[in-house]
Amino acid sequence: MKRTAAFLAVLCAASVAHADYSVSSEGTWPKSWPTQMEPLRKQARSLRGSLADITLYEIPFTKRAEFEAAWPHILKVKTKGAPVILVRSPDTWMGRIDAGVRIHCPPGKTGEPVTPGTPIAGAGDVTTRWLYTNYIELIVDGNIVDMNRIPLPPDMLIIDRRFNDRLTAWGMEVDGLQAGLGFRQGGDRAYSHGETVKLVVRVRNVGKEAAKFIYFREFFYENPPIVTDGDGKQVPVTGVMLSGWPEPVEVNLAPGKEIELSDLMNLNLRPASEKARDMPWTLYETGKFQLQCERLGGYTGAGGVKLDAVMSKLATGKLELQVHALTGAAGK
Repeated sequence: MKRTAAFLAVLCAASVAHADYSVSSEGTWPKSWPTQMEPLRKQARSLRGSLADITLYEIPFTKRAEFEAAWPHILKVKTKGAPVILVRSPDTWMGRIDAGVRIHCPPGKTGEPVTPGTPIAGAGDVTTRWLYTNYIELIVDGNIVDMNRIPLPPDMLIIDRRFNDRLTAWGMEVDGLQAGLGFRQGGDRAYSHGETVKLVVRVRNVGKEAAKFIYFREFFYENPPIVTDGDGKQVPVTGVMLSGWPEPVEVNLAPGKEIELSDLMNLNLRPASEKARDMPWTLYETGKFQLQCERLGGYTGAGGVKLDAVMSKLATGKLELQVHALTGAAGK
């Protein structure tokens, strides 16, 4: 176990140091990959190295039509279950890519055959967790690579690293807006039973024009985030049923601005021995969890209130939460 942990630590260090890569100025991926990728070899480059002996294929694009024609075929080389990681443009990891893809292949492999998508248990770093799969980094510039134009299967694992700030897990952009589920300032830590996790839903305008939308604060009280455990199984958390007519809130959000839609979302942490009480907004488990608002869309109570066209499609990213059984373990 100690040797395994040490190996994972070395891999993480190597991913930061960009250590010892050999570079070829063309794409040398297997001929068994889709034939539609053949014309891309000349504009690509291949890198092999690091302490893990991994292979990377970088394919920059300068034309939207060329990228969008190639994207469905590039997706076919990704291992089933492995992620697509969104990276903010420009990417300057080793050189500069304004728009394009980087395909990661397992140690000692050049992309053939594609190995089963089994993540490394206990590896918190994404690069290490998916080391033995083919996964894809997508460098998004919003023009050549536009997330509103390309197909992504609904069950695909998307990891958005474009706007990492540790407090907020941001979701996919929809019509220039992006939603995030996060902690209050200083709340990104481990918790224990008896504590309350104070959550907040944020929306920001990452487009170039002002965005108008309507939301209802009542929606968030009645619809807690979806909670899944470390095995991906949903953990039940109920909301609060409110009476009365919902109050619409109209927003006109300027480009580059951010707003907090709800900051009174308190998730209570209680031991499993109290589960029979079935209190709303209460989690009766320990371990590592992911929290996500799958939509921010309007109001689902009586009265037939119409859902906002954008809010009903907008989802947050998946916020990670660690819960310990004993108060003394919190933060360790």
